[in-house]
Amino acid sequence: LTARVGEKLASLGIPFLRVYHPWLDMPLQWRVDQANWYHRNFKKGVFVSSHANASGNHRARGFEVYTTPGNTRSDRLAELLWEQVEELLGDRIRMRSDTSDGDHDKEARFFVLTKTAMPAILIEHLFFDHPEDARLLMDEEIVERFAEAQVRAILRFAG
Repeated sequence: LTARVGEKLASLGIPFLRVYHPWLDMPLQWRVDQANWYHRNFKKGVFVSSHANASGNHRARGFEVYTTPGNTRSDRLAELLWEQVEELLGDRIRMRSDTSDGDHDKEARFFVLTKTAMPAILIEHLFFDHPEDARLLMDEEIVERFAEAQVRAILRFAG
């Protein structure tokens, strides 16, 4: 999914930096340091941490997007992504939100959200340990729609 987002951004001439390794698990501090250096010295941008979730009971399902607690610029990016995912996939997936503060994102103090110098979101694309969500995560159309939603949200955020 992340590689597909990169391909889409590249085809639009939008610069980006991958802060992951395709087969090595790089430390979170390394990822944050790379993103912060790029943001401060080359191009202003956003940080998108893309995942598939898991639950202890293997019954949880759905899409979630996280930002840090409080109202920040990250909330706008998360809301734009939420809108795009809902438009492109809302009839096919469960949307999990926390609207207690007026928007759909959940809030957490995840390392990559609190230590980045730019607006940052963490996305959980369904639950890979739930059979139906896992099937959806292997569906090329679903993956394409998730990638398209991310690109649209980034473009709208950038104006």
